[in-house]
Amino acid sequence: VFLPPADASGSGDPARVIALKQRVGYEAAMATERSGEHVALDLKRFPVPDALRDWALDREVDKISDTEVELSMRFTRGPGVVTVSITAFPPPERGLVAKKLIDRANAVTRATITDTRGPKDLGTLSLTPGSGGTVYWIFRNIYAEVVVYKAEVDKLDVARSIQRHLEAAVRPG
Repeated sequence: VFLPPADASGSGDPARVIALKQRVGYEAAMATERSGEHVALDLKRFPVPDALRDWALDREVDKISDTEVELSMRFTRGPGVVTVSITAFPPPERGLVAKKLIDRANAVTRATITDTRGPKDLGTLSLTPGSGGTVYWIFRNIYAEVVVYKAEVDKLDVARSIQRHLEAAVRPG
């Protein structure tokens, strides 16, 4: 496994991150990851999720660093807003994908991380922070996040639509 351990034996993780990893089955999920595959995407041409096809869209692709490119899509309809972020890393940088997931979970200011495991069919590992409109996950060399605010759309419908596109873009190597 190419990712840091979930125990205190040198991982350097704070206790709350170790507790999260144990609670959501981080090690078991990471053990299922196929190191010989990656997602090959042209983020500039990433399709609109099915549930959002008739929504107004702002799209932006940014190169964040030499190892990170991010697609941000903001959909609006009336007072409803849905944001989608997809970050692609080069295939050898899978550890950075997992780090981004853990960093996102660890960004809260509470003493404990309360995020729970999302649906097992959504990527390698997905998390949801409470009962709100957010879900985020990793799959191969991709980190993705969906946030729904005041919108009559299911975050998991949007996320699963994105996941189908990611799965269709899996390549060896």
